[in-house]
Order: sequence, then C-alpha cells, then structure tokens
Amino acid sequence: MRIGLERSTAVTRSSFLSGLPLDAMRQMDVHPKTLKPGMHTAYLDLTERVVATLRDQLPENMLYLPIHDDLSEKNILIDGGRIRLLCDWDSYRAKLFWEHVACTSVRFCTDRPLQGVLKQDKLTRFITRLDPEVLASVPDTQLFAGLFPILATLKHLRTYRFRVTRVSDQRSELNQSLLEWPLEHCTWLLTNCDRVSSWIEEIFANKTPR
Repeated sequence: MRIGLERSTAVTRSSFLSGLPLDAMRQMDVHPKTLKPGMHTAYLDLTERVVATLRDQLPENMLYLPIHDDLSEKNILIDGGRIRLLCDWDSYRAKLFWEHVACTSVRFCTDRPLQGVLKQDKLTRFITRLDPEVLASVPDTQLFAGLFPILATLKHLRTYRFRVTRVSDQRSELNQSLLEWPLEHCTWLLTNCDRVSSWIEEIFANKTPR
C-alpha cells in the first residue's frame, strides 16, 4: 500500500468515465449462439445504470495508484492460514483505489467466488482486517459506502467483451462461469445496493484496528 501511495496520481471523473466500456458494448456484434437470449441486453443495461450513477456521484478528482489488479483466489497461495505468495504480477497497473477495494472485497465474501449472495459477516471481517492505512485512505466513507456496490461491478463489466470472446471461441463450457455467474453477481449487487451500502457504513462507523 505504501509503495502504491508513493506513486499515486489523481484522475478526474471525466477521464475515469471515458475508460469504461459502455460505447464499445453498444457497438458489439454478438453472435446469437454465444449468449443466451437477453444476456447482452442485460449486461448493457447494467453498464448504463452503473455509468449514470458514477457520473452523478463520483468526486471530481480521485486517487489512482499502481496496484495488483487481479487479487483473486487463483492468484494467491495460502499456507498455515497466511498468504505466502501472490502471483500474476502482469496485472500490476494503475487503478482507481476505491474500485479496487470494492471489487476485491466482494470477490472473497460470497459462499464461493461469484456464487451465492454477498455475506455481511464475511464482508465485515474482510474490510476490518485491511491495513489501517488502507482504511484511512478513504476520505469520505459515506460516499464510498454509497458507491461500493456500484464500484464492485466494474471489473466484470470492464472484462465483458474479453469473456464473450473466450466463450465464442468454441469454449461454450465457460459460458456459465464467465458470463452467467458474473451477470447474476452484478445484478444482485445493484438490486441490493442500499442494503450493501448500509453494511459498509456500519463497518466504517465501528472500524477498529486489526
């Protein structure tokens, strides 16, 4: 975290929004055999809702810092209950810090990755065990709480085109894990936006050192 902060930069809201894939998704030519009926429309509707919310609510300037952008179970080696190795450093890149915290948190707080609903107890344990420096870097906790479930969808929406390509390249067995589960996950987050935001508010209101 400290290394990232030393190399951090500020990004404007307009610059951040310009990097979201909404226009590209609108122009996608999706083969009907690749996706189930209505799936592309559902992804597009989700993305439009997310972009509209972020355009209205994001602050004008935000913290960007280099960070591992794929912190998931497949890139972590755990031994004795402790993380011993973090792999895939090709994913080290500049990232909106709030987005990274939200996406990573929800990844580890369902029954299985992308399966089942978000668990409040897991989310509380995950966030409260972050380094205090990480928690202190969130200047407006109320705003962060409100945007948390929106930000948590972004990794899936950003990678949607790539995942469609993987499935269309005669990898139909990946349809469920690459397209159906992420859609269900993002839909749940947006449907339960107020509920999840209230959990985050509660976490920050009661946060204690690790």
